[in-house]
Amino acid sequence: MELDLKRHLPGTVTITARAELTTGQHHRRITHFPSNKNKSAVGCTVLQHSDFCIHLEYEPRVTGYCSRPGKIRFEKTNQCYSPDFCALFDEGHMVFYELLKPTTVILQVEKDRQSGLRALFSEAGLTLEIIMLASISQSPKTHNLRHLYHHALHGTSEGARRVVATINNFDSDEVSVQHLLSSGHPANDIAYSIFHKMTSVNLSQPFNLDTRVRSS
Repeated sequence: MELDLKRHLPGTVTITARAELTTGQHHRRITHFPSNKNKSAVGCTVLQHSDFCIHLEYEPRVTGYCSRPGKIRFEKTNQCYSPDFCALFDEGHMVFYELLKPTTVILQVEKDRQSGLRALFSEAGLTLEIIMLASISQSPKTHNLRHLYHHALHGTSEGARRVVATINNFDSDEVSVQHLLSSGHPANDIAYSIFHKMTSVNLSQPFNLDTRVRSS
């Protein structure tokens, strides 16, 4: 799905699309993330960016997103900037993202740059969020979401509803993953129900057969 970003930009801001990302570019490890929301692969310049894709897939308010959205030019100041990601939300607004390595953030010159960028976006009526890569890639939540997402791609909403029904018919308000599997539910449907928030688990803990699943 091609995002029409120009339609959402104010008149004082223009965007120029970047060249298509392909494999084999020098010194770059290219990852093509299978996006369910975009109905196509999202090209990521580094592996950690694909982890950010998973979080955008998990956020129900996000309707679509892209990596390397292009070069943004602010007419008023004639400044240009190229964000790492852009996401469209169901309320009709969009958010741009920059993903940073931890060592970059502590430098004062970097803090000043970030502050200036946020002010630039704010003055144009746009939103820029700056996110630490480590807060995404090194978290147990991301590990769990990565596992659940790739299983959920092969699950169905009908199967997930049957998972919910089994939980609701149980004496307790939660059951183990093992119980759901023993009840005949495919792992992909269980993952679908969790990733699409029809059920819930504690994502900060390791996901395994003993994980307790609750109806949302």
